[in-house]
Amino acid sequence: MTTGRRLRLRLRPMDYAALGAVMDSTAPMGPADLSTRLGISTGSTTELVDRLQRDGHVQRHPHPDDRRRVALRASDASTGRLIGELAPLFAELDRLADDLDPAQRETVVRFLRVAAARMDRYVPDTDETSPT
Repeated sequence: MTTGRRLRLRLRPMDYAALGAVMDSTAPMGPADLSTRLGISTGSTTELVDRLQRDGHVQRHPHPDDRRRVALRASDASTGRLIGELAPLFAELDRLADDLDPAQRETVVRFLRVAAARMDRYVPDTDETSPT
């Protein structure tokens, strides 16, 4: 995202990256997973998560698979604000897609699916690589 969008949400760069990682995770993400994903120490992650929780961006919940662990979730308020910030972009992309004929749209969809699959192979999901 752009610096402007991050600033409108009043987030520091690392806070923005952390919130994005929590929102993007398909499995429950704990602080240790977040530390690995961001490449920062567990101590720094604790401070980061404390700040995000204090500012209302994330919530800590018991991990569904291990009650001794904590899972992080983006707050509904932060999710709503982020979606609100992205709504104009989504509208522009919809208009762009509407300008394509069916053959062009099919080509773009095929490209994006292949690109996403290759990105998935290139960047391992930390949920698969983090210790359990």
